[in-house]
Parts: sequence; structure tokens; C-alpha cells
Amino acid sequence: MYFQSKTFWLAKDASQAEQYQDAFALDAARGIAAIADGVSSSLFSAPWAKILTEAVVAGPPDRLRDLAASRFGGVPVRLGEAHRNDAWLAGLVARLKISDRTRARLEYVHVSEFFEGVNVPPVDPFVEPVQIPAGHLDDDLFGLSLWHRLFDALRLFGRLTFLDGDVNELHLLGRWSTRDGRWTLVVVVYRLFGRLDNVTNDLTPFVPLLGNYEPFTRVTVRATRRIGDTWILQGAVGHRELDEERDEGTFNHEFNQYTFTATRLDLADRRLDLTLVANGYASTRNDVVAVGGHADVRLTATVELSAGVDYALFKYDWFQDTERENVWTYSARVRWKARKDLEFTGSATLDDDRFEETWTVLLKVVWRF
Repeated sequence: MYFQSKTFWLAKDASQAEQYQDAFALDAARGIAAIADGVSSSLFSAPWAKILTEAVVAGPPDRLRDLAASRFGGVPVRLGEAHRNDAWLAGLVARLKISDRTRARLEYVHVSEFFEGVNVPPVDPFVEPVQIPAGHLDDDLFGLSLWHRLFDALRLFGRLTFLDGDVNELHLLGRWSTRDGRWTLVVVVYRLFGRLDNVTNDLTPFVPLLGNYEPFTRVTVRATRRIGDTWILQGAVGHRELDEERDEGTFNHEFNQYTFTATRLDLADRRLDLTLVANGYASTRNDVVAVGGHADVRLTATVELSAGVDYALFKYDWFQDTERENVWTYSARVRWKARKDLEFTGSATLDDDRFEETWTVLLKVVWRF
């Protein structure tokens, strides 16, 4: 059977740190893929999610009738550092097909990690550096996931996690679509029950940010309409609410977000896709309406180019460990598939909040062997 794949990694909301903790792995030759979606945004969740997905792709478990179980483990290996014996991860995953319409999954993960103390230099030279003391993590994460197909057009998903015996996160998702796929409606509910410390970022996943998430609830409703084979229209409404209003501050905000997206596919001899994005925010501080967009160009069979401009009411500055407001982001990216097993991606991004401009240039090389 012929198998063709195309992958991308993109945060659904750049202002939410937990959207950077997911991971995926792909073996295009065998047609096997694995996605770790909804990973908890705790310390080291991003690298461990990568270990898990790569392990599943390397050796997917064999099914025994309606029950499948697998185990995994790993250790972090950092360039220029010797491995510590007290840093490791191990876990178990069990999948059960309850019926033709219902599936369940149980997972247990134990993480043991030591992290050294670091001094974080402040942006203001007159402010003393912040010290993160050394510490040791010894956590147990248990998760229960359930998938149910109520009928052909409606699919439901729920996931509840426990961290060290306490209720941690709740994910609920419902997806309805017409038989021809022209209409799709998605409802997502996320609930964080306890304070989440040591939020990490994707660029330096082994270094915690000096921030935290206070308990909150986020609800998103998204509707998509496909018109023919060339138009995609999408509208979304999101609401984020803190358990306690007094917790509002850096990394913790209450707001409503309204988004409309229109995409025109296969222009210029099927080489060009154009997208227009309109965002509206209503928060306790201000109300904002902004319009952006991006273009994707397939120059050749192996070279793709994209460029665009986006707006975010709140956005993280990974390098200065802070949060910026009213940020316009201008970006450009080129992707070159040199060979079947070798791929290069280069990107340049300018973040402008009217007070400061920050350039970020990244080069990514993927070699599959």
C-alpha cells in the first residue's frame, strides 16, 4: 500500500505554554506514527514526550485480541554532561477495546530527576539575579483516557490525570462532522485543578521558567466549513477563566478570544495557499481587534516557503523569561527536503510589541536513519 505523509508542529495558541509540550514521531517507510497530545506541562514533559513517541514508533506493541500493553523507559542524555544515575523515567501503558465504539487507555509514568541550581540574569542590570535552587523531582503520573463514538458523526474524548495522588488535569473534547466533511464542529474543555510550577519551554526544555499556572478553565468552540476543494472557513470562540481573580498576572490571564480564518488553497497552478486571520480579544485590560495572514508556496517538489504576520495579546519571550503584550509577529520559513532521509528547515521571526523588537533565527536539521 502506498503511504504518503506530511508533518508539522505548531502550537494552537502561542500564548499558552502547555501548547508546547506535545510531541510526535514518524516512520514514513513503515507508515507508523505516534502523537503525544495533551502532555502535562510539568518539568521535562517535552523531552519525555519525545522519548515516548519515538519508542512507540520504534517498536509498536502487538495486540492480544482487544488488549494491548507496553512498557517504556529512558534516561536524559545532555551534550557535554555525564549522565546521572538518579535521572530516569519508566512507565506502563495499557489499551483496551471495550467495544467497536469505545476504547480506553491507562498509563502510569514515574519520573526521577535532579536539576542543578542556576542563576537567571535579570533584564534590568540594577536588579539582583534570580536564583533557582537545586532540587530533585520524584513524581508519579497516572492517566485515564476514554474514546467513544456516539454515532458516525459524533466522537467524544476524555482524559483525567493524577499527579502524586492529586487530581491534576481534565481534558474533554467533542467532534461532530457531516458525512462529506464539509462541516465540522469541535468543543474543547481544559481544566487545571492545582497550581502548576516549573513551566518549561520547547527551546530549552531542561530549564524551568520563573513562572507558574494558577488553576484555570479554558473552553474553546470551533466551527469549520469547507467550500468545494479550494476554500476553508473557520470561526472559533475561546474563554479562559481563573479560579481566583486575584491570581491574574504574568502567565495567568482571563480573556475571551474570537477568531475567523479564511484559507484559499491551490492558487498559482496549485503552488500557493493564502490564509487571512482576524483575531479579537476581550480582556480585563483592553479590547483588541487585529488582522493578519500568511502564505505558503511550494516552489518545487522539495522546497517550500512560507511567510506571514500574526498578532497575540500575550506571548512568551523565551530568552528573557518574561511575558510580552500586544505582540505582532512577522515570520518567514523555508523547508528543503534534500533527500528522502535528510531535511533542512530555516526560519526567521521578528516579535514587535512597540517597545522592543526581538529577532529569532532557527535552523533545524532532521536526519532519519
